[in-house]
Amino acid sequence: NYEEQAGRLNAEAAREVADELFGLEQQQKKLLYYVSLLEKRQANVIHLVYMERLSTKTVAERYSLTSRTIDRIKREAIAEMYACSDRNKR
Repeated sequence: NYEEQAGRLNAEAAREVADELFGLEQQQKKLLYYVSLLEKRQANVIHLVYMERLSTKTVAERYSLTSRTIDRIKREAIAEMYACSDRNKR
């Protein structure tokens, strides 16, 4: 009885984890798709800042740009991604 109940609970927990993982994987695929639509420099900045978690300052140094310029590129890229997302919802 105890083993059966534990087995059911474990199976339910495993299904919940699998469902959540599937949802996260779908979100990741969408994000990567929208990043792929950006111009190369925007995509690189988004990748470095959000996926590799480099600081704006580090990315700016890598591109020999100012942090303000990297922030602008980042804002424009995010705005473009949202615009693409909105267009795809229609």
